[in-house]
Amino acid sequence: MSGRCLFVWCLLSCSVLATQGTDSEMLDGYAAIVNGDVITVGDVMEAIAPVSIKLRRLYAGKPELLEQKIANAYDKALDSLVEHRLILQEFERQEIPLSDRAVDQQLNEILRERFGNDRGRLLDTLASQNLTMDEWRERMREQLIVSVMLRREVHSRVRIAPKTVREAYESNTAQFNMPSLVKLSVIFVRAGATDQERAAQRERAEAARARLLAGEAFDQVAREVSEGPAAGKSGRLGWIDPQRLDPAVAEGLLSLEAGGVSEVVEAGDGLYVLGVEDRKEPRTMPFEEARDKIEKALRKKLYDALYERWIGRLKAKSYVKEFR
Repeated sequence: MSGRCLFVWCLLSCSVLATQGTDSEMLDGYAAIVNGDVITVGDVMEAIAPVSIKLRRLYAGKPELLEQKIANAYDKALDSLVEHRLILQEFERQEIPLSDRAVDQQLNEILRERFGNDRGRLLDTLASQNLTMDEWRERMREQLIVSVMLRREVHSRVRIAPKTVREAYESNTAQFNMPSLVKLSVIFVRAGATDQERAAQRERAEAARARLLAGEAFDQVAREVSEGPAAGKSGRLGWIDPQRLDPAVAEGLLSLEAGGVSEVVEAGDGLYVLGVEDRKEPRTMPFEEARDKIEKALRKKLYDALYERWIGRLKAKSYVKEFR
């Protein structure tokens, strides 16, 4: 059985995770060899355990889809572990110095930010993961090494000229067209199943609207009357593109100015009273507003390309065999 199939079989057939009693021979099966370093199926299972828990919950009762999702997650995790191992080996090959002090600083920062300087909490967390302090330190050291190598080989080479950002904006102006938006609040009541219920619910919606027109605050009326999910937010939905709403609701917004309250609108299985706090007309986002977003996207694209080329070079001069 291949490592990939073995992994999927383990997760689908076992009620516990790898760290809780899965057959050790299965976990010791080879998933990959990287210049003599072995990555086992167990290593992959450990890396993906949190994801597998979510997948099993999301796709319970859908075994074929679950199997495919787990297989995809396995492949992604194995790729990541292979790349991780190549980076660590390149660090050693280049004989880059990394002091114990730098590692200690990293550990102290993690202890402060994640555990509030509570060493007991850290030790409890490590115990729950079956990790010793030395094993955790080594993992953190490896993470620091990867971070150092990424800064040297990838981050430091990511440079985007201002001219490139401007050209990207001018050649893709349509992407920065922004639709009209309304800052919307809503009171929703269910329409009712019978004629009598529908009449009573309409009276309820009309009464709520009358209270708004008389000057009562929208959020107060919404908290008391609305049955929709926005009731807990005082009826506020925030900025909404009307075209994404039910056509009947969108039509009810057409003539509303900022501060206006709609007629009672019937749509689907409910009755709506709509309030418009503000409006934004359609516009094209100016370059000054779009610049940071464009630069971030360009930097990510270049980073990904540089990373892939770097990993490709590492693989080209290495022996990598994967067992899928």
